Amino acid sequence: FHLRWGCREVLYGTSSDGSMYVSGLAMSKATQKKIVKADAYVAACDVPGIKRLVPQKWRELEFFDNIYKLVGVPVVTVQLRYNGWVTELQDLERSRQL
Repeated sequence: FHLRWGCREVLYGTSSDGSMYVSGLAMSKATQKKIVKADAYVAACDVPGIKRLVPQKWRELEFFDNIYKLVGVPVVTVQLRYNGWVTELQDLERSRQL
């Protein structure tokens, strides 16, 4: 895991049979840069993020070209923390005290 590092580019090569493979990830954090090589790669991205990350050449493959048909919806999550458990509040007067 490379937490707080951003993937800037997927590095890839082409085999003699024409198939493509990932050869590494170009990562950066502030002014630091590095290339990460591994046996397997996993990316957790939102829709705009994966569209920026997938190399243009991969769009020749239907699987990756279909990514560009996805539409992302902005989402905001909010966590409310209370001092105690919040359950069904049947007492209207007590529910106003929260």
